[in-house]
Amino acid sequence: MKDCFKDENNELSFKKIVDINELKIKFEKHQIPINPEINDDLSAILLCFGCIEIEKRWCNQVPIDTPEETKARVNLESREKKLEDSRQQREKDLKTKKVVSKEEEKKRSDEEAKLMQEIAEFKAQLKPKKPEKIRLNLTSLHDLMQSIDKMAEFDRNLSYWGII
Repeated sequence: MKDCFKDENNELSFKKIVDINELKIKFEKHQIPINPEINDDLSAILLCFGCIEIEKRWCNQVPIDTPEETKARVNLESREKKLEDSRQQREKDLKTKKVVSKEEEKKRSDEEAKLMQEIAEFKAQLKPKKPEKIRLNLTSLHDLMQSIDKMAEFDRNLSYWGII
Protein backbone atom coordinates (compact mmCIF):
# COMPACT_ATOMS: atom_id res chain seq x y z
CA MET A 1 0.00 0.00 0.00
CA LYS A 2 2.93 2.29 0.63
CA ASP A 3 3.82 2.20 -3.08
CA CYS A 4 0.62 4.14 -3.83
CA PHE A 5 1.93 7.12 -1.88
CA LYS A 6 5.21 7.78 -3.65
CA ASP A 7 5.97 11.27 -4.90
CA GLU A 8 7.37 12.37 -8.27
CA ASN A 9 10.86 11.30 -7.14
CA ASN A 10 9.54 7.78 -6.44
CA GLU A 11 10.11 8.26 -2.71
CA LEU A 12 7.62 7.41 0.02
CA SER A 13 5.88 10.60 1.08
CA PHE A 14 3.71 11.31 4.08
CA LYS A 15 2.39 14.49 2.49
CA LYS A 16 -1.11 14.67 1.07
CA ILE A 17 -0.27 13.73 -2.52
CA VAL A 18 -2.91 11.20 -3.62
CA ASP A 19 -6.43 12.07 -4.69
CA ILE A 20 -8.85 9.75 -2.88
CA ASN A 21 -10.78 9.36 -6.12
CA GLU A 22 -7.66 7.79 -7.67
CA LEU A 23 -7.07 5.30 -4.83
CA LYS A 24 -9.08 2.61 -6.62
CA ILE A 25 -6.88 2.94 -9.73
CA LYS A 26 -3.68 2.97 -7.68
CA PHE A 27 -4.75 -0.08 -5.68
CA GLU A 28 -5.53 -1.98 -8.89
CA LYS A 29 -2.18 -0.93 -10.38
CA HIS A 30 -0.30 -2.23 -7.32
CA GLN A 31 -2.50 -5.34 -7.10
CA ILE A 32 -3.93 -4.52 -3.68
CA PRO A 33 -7.09 -6.60 -3.27
CA ILE A 34 -10.30 -4.76 -2.47
CA ASN A 35 -13.81 -6.13 -2.13
CA PRO A 36 -15.42 -5.63 -5.59
CA GLU A 37 -18.66 -4.51 -3.95
CA ILE A 38 -17.01 -1.39 -2.51
CA ASN A 39 -14.39 -0.83 -5.18
CA ASP A 40 -16.33 1.88 -7.04
CA ASP A 41 -17.40 3.62 -3.83
CA LEU A 42 -14.08 3.52 -2.01
CA SER A 43 -13.59 7.28 -1.81
CA ALA A 44 -17.17 7.86 -0.60
CA ILE A 45 -16.81 5.15 2.05
CA LEU A 46 -13.55 6.64 3.30
CA LEU A 47 -15.13 10.09 3.51
CA CYS A 48 -18.36 8.95 5.14
CA PHE A 49 -17.33 6.17 7.52
CA GLY A 50 -13.60 6.72 7.89
CA CYS A 51 -13.75 10.49 8.28
CA ILE A 52 -10.57 10.63 6.20
CA GLU A 53 -8.75 13.94 6.33
CA ILE A 54 -8.43 15.55 2.93
CA GLU A 55 -6.92 18.69 1.53
CA LYS A 56 -9.07 20.22 -1.19
CA ARG A 57 -7.17 21.69 -4.11
CA TRP A 58 -7.84 22.74 -7.67
CA CYS A 59 -5.55 21.77 -10.50
CA ASN A 60 -5.48 21.70 -14.28
CA GLN A 61 -5.42 18.12 -15.46
CA VAL A 62 -5.82 16.43 -18.82
CA PRO A 63 -8.91 14.19 -18.65
CA ILE A 64 -8.33 10.45 -18.77
CA ASP A 65 -9.07 8.58 -21.98
CA THR A 66 -12.54 7.21 -22.56
CA PRO A 67 -12.81 3.50 -23.45
CA GLU A 68 -13.31 4.48 -27.11
CA GLU A 69 -10.12 6.56 -27.06
CA THR A 70 -8.19 3.74 -25.42
CA LYS A 71 -9.43 1.33 -28.09
CA ALA A 72 -8.53 3.82 -30.83
CA ARG A 73 -5.02 4.22 -29.36
CA VAL A 74 -4.48 0.44 -29.35
CA ASN A 75 -5.80 0.14 -32.91
CA LEU A 76 -3.59 3.02 -34.04
CA GLU A 77 -0.49 1.32 -32.62
CA SER A 78 -1.34 -1.99 -34.28
CA ARG A 79 -2.02 -0.32 -37.67
CA GLU A 80 1.25 1.63 -37.47
CA LYS A 81 3.12 -1.60 -36.69
CA LYS A 82 1.48 -3.38 -39.65
CA LEU A 83 2.38 -0.49 -41.95
CA GLU A 84 5.98 -0.49 -40.74
CA ASP A 85 6.22 -4.28 -41.21
CA SER A 86 4.83 -3.97 -44.73
CA ARG A 87 7.37 -1.28 -45.61
CA GLN A 88 10.21 -3.31 -44.14
CA GLN A 89 9.11 -6.33 -46.17
CA ARG A 90 9.09 -4.18 -49.33
CA GLU A 91 12.62 -2.92 -48.58
CA LYS A 92 13.77 -6.48 -47.87
CA ASP A 93 12.35 -7.62 -51.23
CA LEU A 94 14.18 -4.79 -53.00
CA LYS A 95 17.48 -5.65 -51.30
CA THR A 96 17.21 -9.34 -52.11
CA LYS A 97 15.97 -8.46 -55.62
CA LYS A 98 12.96 -10.69 -55.14
CA VAL A 99 10.64 -10.58 -58.14
CA VAL A 100 7.17 -9.44 -57.09
CA SER A 101 4.26 -9.71 -59.49
CA LYS A 102 2.29 -6.62 -60.42
CA GLU A 103 -0.81 -8.09 -58.80
CA GLU A 104 1.03 -8.70 -55.55
CA GLU A 105 2.56 -5.22 -55.67
CA LYS A 106 -0.86 -3.66 -56.28
CA LYS A 107 -2.34 -5.70 -53.43
CA ARG A 108 0.46 -4.55 -51.13
CA SER A 109 0.01 -0.90 -52.17
CA ASP A 110 -3.77 -1.09 -51.64
CA GLU A 111 -3.22 -2.62 -48.22
CA GLU A 112 -0.77 0.15 -47.26
CA ALA A 113 -3.18 2.81 -48.50
CA LYS A 114 -5.96 1.27 -46.43
CA LEU A 115 -3.70 1.16 -43.36
CA MET A 116 -2.73 4.81 -43.86
CA GLN A 117 -6.40 5.78 -44.11
CA GLU A 118 -7.22 3.88 -40.91
CA ILE A 119 -4.26 5.50 -39.15
CA ALA A 120 -5.54 8.94 -40.18
CA GLU A 121 -9.03 8.09 -38.82
CA PHE A 122 -7.64 6.89 -35.48
CA LYS A 123 -5.42 9.98 -35.18
CA ALA A 124 -8.49 12.15 -35.76
CA GLN A 125 -10.21 10.41 -32.83
CA LEU A 126 -7.18 11.04 -30.61
CA LYS A 127 -6.94 14.81 -30.82
CA PRO A 128 -5.06 16.29 -27.85
CA LYS A 129 -7.33 17.27 -24.99
CA LYS A 130 -7.20 20.57 -23.23
CA PRO A 131 -6.54 20.47 -19.50
CA GLU A 132 -9.65 20.89 -17.37
CA LYS A 133 -9.89 22.42 -13.93
CA ILE A 134 -10.43 19.54 -11.51
CA ARG A 135 -11.01 19.53 -7.77
CA LEU A 136 -8.72 17.15 -5.94
CA ASN A 137 -9.28 15.64 -2.52
CA LEU A 138 -5.71 14.89 -1.51
CA THR A 139 -4.83 12.55 1.31
CA SER A 140 -1.76 10.87 2.75
CA LEU A 141 -0.83 7.36 3.78
CA HIS A 142 -1.08 8.36 7.45
CA ASP A 143 -4.62 9.72 6.96
CA LEU A 144 -5.66 6.58 5.06
CA MET A 145 -4.40 4.33 7.85
CA GLN A 146 -6.20 6.42 10.49
CA SER A 147 -9.39 6.24 8.43
CA ILE A 148 -9.15 2.46 8.17
CA ASP A 149 -8.61 2.25 11.95
CA LYS A 150 -11.72 4.40 12.55
CA MET A 151 -13.82 2.16 10.30
CA ALA A 152 -12.51 -0.98 12.04
CA GLU A 153 -13.35 0.50 15.44
CA PHE A 154 -16.82 1.42 14.18
CA ASP A 155 -17.36 -2.17 12.97
CA ARG A 156 -16.16 -3.60 16.29
CA ASN A 157 -18.58 -1.37 18.20
CA LEU A 158 -21.51 -2.33 15.97
CA SER A 159 -20.60 -5.99 16.43
CA TYR A 160 -20.28 -5.55 20.20
CA TRP A 161 -23.76 -3.98 20.35
CA GLY A 162 -25.14 -6.80 18.22
CA ILE A 163 -26.17 -4.54 15.35
CA ILE A 164 -24.10 -6.48 12.82
